[in-house]
Amino acid sequence: GGAIAITRDWEPYVRWDRDQGYGELGGYAGDGMTMTYLAGKVMAAEVLDTPSKIRELRFVNRRSRNWEFEPIRYLAINALIKLTDLSDLEERVTNKPSQIKRIIEPLTLR
Repeated sequence: GGAIAITRDWEPYVRWDRDQGYGELGGYAGDGMTMTYLAGKVMAAEVLDTPSKIRELRFVNRRSRNWEFEPIRYLAINALIKLTDLSDLEERVTNKPSQIKRIIEPLTLR
């Protein structure tokens, strides 16, 4: 376990700031080798200012929303875990589909 470096929307990015001479790329989320190769080609085209269609790909210079502040994310995730446990208990006791599950299910799907 531990932290992994993905974007909130699981989308990769390649960003180049010509004025600062600074670039960053990441957010591959399981597309490792192929995306690394493609991101490197895009970054090279950006740095060298090479006219190329590759610089028009949707992940070039894109930004994802920031993650929530850690206490909020932690509380929300753990509340959902507890609610799923309660949902299971409700189904065992009532022998019917859980009303809690119906409410929380849209929140747990990506």
